[in-house]
Amino acid sequence: MLGAILLPRVRVKLLKHHLLALGSFIFGLSTLALCFLTQPILIGVALLFGGMAWITVLSTLNATVQMLSPAWVRGRVLAHYLLAFQGSIALGSALWGWVSSHTSLHISLGLSGGILLLNAALTALKPLPKTGHLDLNPSVYWPDDPTFLEPNSERGPVLVTINYRIKPENAAAFIEAIHAVARIRRRDGAIRWGIFQNLADPEDFTETFVIESWAEHMRQHERMTVSDRLVQEKAWQYNEGKGRPHATHLIYAEMV
Repeated sequence: MLGAILLPRVRVKLLKHHLLALGSFIFGLSTLALCFLTQPILIGVALLFGGMAWITVLSTLNATVQMLSPAWVRGRVLAHYLLAFQGSIALGSALWGWVSSHTSLHISLGLSGGILLLNAALTALKPLPKTGHLDLNPSVYWPDDPTFLEPNSERGPVLVTINYRIKPENAAAFIEAIHAVARIRRRDGAIRWGIFQNLADPEDFTETFVIESWAEHMRQHERMTVSDRLVQEKAWQYNEGKGRPHATHLIYAEMV
């Protein structure tokens, strides 16, 4: 409770990765202190600081995971995060129980405290991803695909091809930018993705990606965020005319 009360004030003064590093460092010291302290009052003080450090790290990680997740996939992201987090606690409990049973409780606490201090140093060197620049609100950006057929929503797979005209001097920058788009395509539902260059016309590039069904492709339109749109527009700026490139939608031809 004390950690939760103090945390908002500390957050104003420290970056997230500094906060995580500080929490890991204090928790490591608290764990090491339990190896040597024998007075109940001193042990209680060590546990008090350890508890504040624990809630600091836990709340910071929880908030970061949620801020990095678009709304449409947030539930699944949190499920994976909690599975990894709680699973690690279970495996760690078994591991340190095994270590303490084969050595001693003091050695087990000392090793775990030392690892926590090492983790604090690594956390300070490797910051968490920044979230302040992200806008994960849905981007109502893609227009409805013009179709003469009205396919069943579960019909598929669907192949989308997007054609670009890229000047030779912009080819390297375009390929780098379009590979950033590939990550978004796959995250939003594409099961295969590729970028191809026409051997007969080196300025002709075609992006292709495959989606399992027409309904899943429609969901892609809803899943693109404002930040995703900016990544896509960065690739589009290399297209001649800097406009929206031409897209073609093909669906698997079923036997009648």
